Amino acid sequence: MESKEELVIHSGGCHCKRVRWKFELEEGSEQWLTLYTFETHQAKHLFCKVCGICSFYTPRSNTDGRAVTVRCVDPGTIEILEIRTFDGQNWEESYTKTNIAAMTKE
Repeated sequence: MESKEELVIHSGGCHCKRVRWKFELEEGSEQWLTLYTFETHQAKHLFCKVCGICSFYTPRSNTDGRAVTVRCVDPGTIEILEIRTFDGQNWEESYTKTNIAAMTKE
């Protein structure tokens, strides 16, 4: 019988705590969110209507995943953090070079 690793649920939210998430949007938070998109409208930036923080969003590079603002994650659930740079000014080239879309695939 295989042993399963313990699932760690990362949670966080905006500064005023009106928007909360656990890598999935919790019930009741939608009323506090406002959506901003631009250019291709593939990225969905969600901001708290009260404090203005974008604690998570749907990135253009991974429309099936979510990007989380690491400083909005509640303390105690992240043990190791790997930082990779991405050149947003040269988006297409950086997207191809970094293969960032593969980061949400299992």
